[in-house]
Amino acid sequence: MINAETILTKFSAFLNLNNLEWLLIIILALIPVLLWVPIIYYKKDKNYKIVSLVFLLGTLTVLPIIGLQYLWFYFPELDVYAQINANVTNVHIGFLLTFIFVGMFEEIAKDSVVHYVDHSRIAINTINDAILYAVIAALGFSFTENIVYLHSILKTGNIVDIVSVFSFRSIVTMCAHMTFSGIMGYFYGMAKFADPFFNQASWQGKKFIFVDLMDRLIKFKKINSYRISTMIKGLLIAMGLHAAFNFLLQFQMLWPAVFLVLGGYLYIHHVMRRKAAHVLLGIKNQRPSLMAKKDEDVVIELLGMWMNEGKYKEVKEICERLLKRDPDNSVIRLFYAKAQDQGKLNKAILAIKDLFTEGDLSERKSIFEKKA
Repeated sequence: MINAETILTKFSAFLNLNNLEWLLIIILALIPVLLWVPIIYYKKDKNYKIVSLVFLLGTLTVLPIIGLQYLWFYFPELDVYAQINANVTNVHIGFLLTFIFVGMFEEIAKDSVVHYVDHSRIAINTINDAILYAVIAALGFSFTENIVYLHSILKTGNIVDIVSVFSFRSIVTMCAHMTFSGIMGYFYGMAKFADPFFNQASWQGKKFIFVDLMDRLIKFKKINSYRISTMIKGLLIAMGLHAAFNFLLQFQMLWPAVFLVLGGYLYIHHVMRRKAAHVLLGIKNQRPSLMAKKDEDVVIELLGMWMNEGKYKEVKEICERLLKRDPDNSVIRLFYAKAQDQGKLNKAILAIKDLFTEGDLSERKSIFEKKA
């Protein structure tokens, strides 16, 4: 039987610090937060009330994980980690399986904040919104986690250990948490705005194996299958990266761990700079289209064909005309944004190729420019 006195005894070791020591730990844990927030929101509009709320919710996501550990303490037969240790003899595989579960629990806990925010008065209207809220939630999680780690290190009294742990966790570990959660946030945004993304991809002729399989087997709506598969994909990627990071740290492979985080950060940075991530998709009151649905579908089908053929200029020009008639059409907005992104990428590739060729490589003109 669970005894409340026993639980309080367990917490007493953690709380056995004077006020000055607690103040020192909180200040130390808060320093990297104050440094990271301006970096995250550099050149972005920020509402400090929303940022503070999401951060606060993120700090609380540690509690379910602690609660789970206490549950396992009193009911060891439910302890996943103990089961792995008892049944897996290979040390490396044992640690890897353990870290997979750690990554899953932590990423789900942090992602719950984005779910809560999305279903509250704070609307998520773009992919970037979902990413930023996920990153801030991860920052809150890291803040609480740092307090726990600093508390355990402070008891040793070794100043070198305190500085090294504080520095590594403030830079690398916090960045890792934000990166993994940012990836999860990106896929959450993709799932939330599944309709325009799925429709835009379908017009380009893309196939989705899981979606088609669910449709054939149980006649499950394709859009719902796409939404679920997108969420699962985000969780698996974030969980896998998280497990790999912990695994590398466990075996003192610090530089590979750093490069893993750096790669994830560059991916998130790239995603957030794309036009498609900024498209306002959470429009509640859409303005009516001035085009007939059949005519619009024919033109959108043409846009999909041109995107596949790399005719991004034509796509942009047609989208600009369509948006005058149907300004709130999310599919057209996505085509336009992706054509802009691909156009920039093509310019960069052309510039690189130009460095290694004798003649100048000019950008391809659209069919509309040729007629002019």
